[in-house]
Amino acid sequence: MVEHELAPTLARLERTLSRLEDHLNPSLRRRFLQGMVSGFGTVVGATLLVSLIVWVAQPFTQIDRVGPALERVLDDLLKKRSSDQAE
Repeated sequence: MVEHELAPTLARLERTLSRLEDHLNPSLRRRFLQGMVSGFGTVVGATLLVSLIVWVAQPFTQIDRVGPALERVLDDLLKKRSSDQAE
């Protein structure tokens, strides 16, 4: 008799859990994909930014007073970029 009274409640609980499970799984997948896209975008953006800075700064290495210091900075940036890409 008690089982008969609990059957509708158990059925509702099963439906609720099923809906909750359906809701959580796509959410986790979506968050994972968003994280992957965000990370990829950050890497591509940083690479483009460093490349742009190096490209714009190259002509200024010809200036006598600024050239040697700028060349050291550019060399450090290029070494850092090369070591990051090797990983």
